[in-house]
Amino acid sequence: MIELEFLAGSLADRAEALARRCPDPAALDVDRESHGMLRKSLWVEAAMGGGEEGGVPSAVAERELPERSLALAIGYHRVLIGSLGTDPDLGAVEGALRRHLNQAAIDWSWLGRAGDDLLLVLVGPPGSDTDDDWDHARKVVERNERVCRVLVWLPPAPELVGLWQKSLDAVIDRTFLVRPWLPDEKGGDGDKHRDDVISAPLDPWARLAAELADEGEEFNEAAARRWIDILSASEPGDDLPERLVTALEAAP
Repeated sequence: MIELEFLAGSLADRAEALARRCPDPAALDVDRESHGMLRKSLWVEAAMGGGEEGGVPSAVAERELPERSLALAIGYHRVLIGSLGTDPDLGAVEGALRRHLNQAAIDWSWLGRAGDDLLLVLVGPPGSDTDDDWDHARKVVERNERVCRVLVWLPPAPELVGLWQKSLDAVIDRTFLVRPWLPDEKGGDGDKHRDDVISAPLDPWARLAAELADEGEEFNEAAARRWIDILSASEPGDDLPERLVTALEAAP
């Protein structure tokens, strides 16, 4: 499936671009070998002779594994990539998810501590980005993190392949590859939104204070922070309005 290769290539390209800009490029070295992934049985089964005549039976039947998956090593992170199929019906989607989680569980058993940084990225069929059923399926799938973190990419239609990268960037920006503290290499007005996101404070309370301060000159950032402190208290109390007015009138 071309979508899987496109996703793997985009992850690798983002990691390699970041590696050129980060002080420790080795942390984002890209290797497309499986590195203990995509095996068919758990590590303990192999250790006990599983799969061989007279050995222990496999805990996961091969029919309960995905027909095709891709694997990437990016630094100490491991990424498993697979397809959700073409049917947005929840029964079909959850069946595909189950098979990929089975594969992820097997991979996790071989990876040891590296399995703590295992990410599963699943792909819907081209054109699923505008389908409400697929959007619902995506939300269901991403809530299931029994084995590892799961993300879903719903690509645009094949005739809109030129939009695939922009669509996928929104997914990659939710992974360990996002670096909001780095300046963007791209320029021009087309990247203003991304520049704004990168330059915004990472502290959500700080962002809220700044946004509230934009409401007027009297309601400055210092006053906004005092309001936030009051409103975020576990027990605001009956004197809340009075305290808010006092905070607004207090000198910065």
